[in-house]
Amino acid sequence: MSRFANLFWIAILSGSLLALVAGFAGGRTFGSAAVAQLHPPPPRAPVSDAVARDFARELHGAHSLDEAEDPRDDYDEAEDAVAVRPEGWAPASFDPRESRPKVALVVVDAGTAGTPADAFVHSPIPFTLVVSPSEDGGALQAAHAAGKVVLVDAAGADAAAIQAGIRAGAIGTLSDAVGERAQTVVRATGAHAIVLDALLGDDGANYRVARAAGVPACTRDVIMDGRDADPLMDVLLNAALARAQRTGVAVVLLHARPHSLAAAERFAIRAERDGVDIVPLDRIIAPGDRL
Repeated sequence: MSRFANLFWIAILSGSLLALVAGFAGGRTFGSAAVAQLHPPPPRAPVSDAVARDFARELHGAHSLDEAEDPRDDYDEAEDAVAVRPEGWAPASFDPRESRPKVALVVVDAGTAGTPADAFVHSPIPFTLVVSPSEDGGALQAAHAAGKVVLVDAAGADAAAIQAGIRAGAIGTLSDAVGERAQTVVRATGAHAIVLDALLGDDGANYRVARAAGVPACTRDVIMDGRDADPLMDVLLNAALARAQRTGVAVVLLHARPHSLAAAERFAIRAERDGVDIVPLDRIIAPGDRL
């Protein structure tokens, strides 16, 4: 009897379960249909057929990976990240037993980079900051307040703007001018300031014009962050370190970018370990110097 009772209840429970499943399925179907009637989907726009076209990838130019990155600037496009110094630029003699090698780190866009530059302005590393004469003076004043040395970016600036920057406290100019433009920059800089030739695409024309006019001048050695890649920046900073250890001085250009700041901080630790001082540019060559 017990056996038949068990079978009976099993049948009852199975039927109830099937009824519940059917109820849920039917309710969802009817509910979906009701919602579809109340809220019909929007009409779909016709999709045009895909048209194939030839695309040739290039190493440089509009179809290169360079175009997928942030806009590049002149310093990123320099012919050589490590420059060849013009003849005559370097201390006449250097003895590491008597003095320590020196490296200047020059931030080329401190006046235009905005917030990222603040970290360089307030860094304990003695960066030299380049500001545009078109700025309202706030960048130069902030740099001076933080104890930083300032250069005027002479690219595109007229003589009056350059002279105003020098009078406001800049120690010199950063330029890559040639020909008559180089003459204008040198005259505006004056003999009591410094010309730093960026060596972006020539062999040091601005440097030679300045030296011929009796204006203290030097050239950059390395652009460390033409590509924002940590291993490459470390390699280029090592090249600057080696040049400073060999000749006594080196000048490095960099941008106000977070990765560049991190690379500079790593470099500062390495330089201190190797007995090399990071200094403002006027410790490499000062107004009145004739190296």
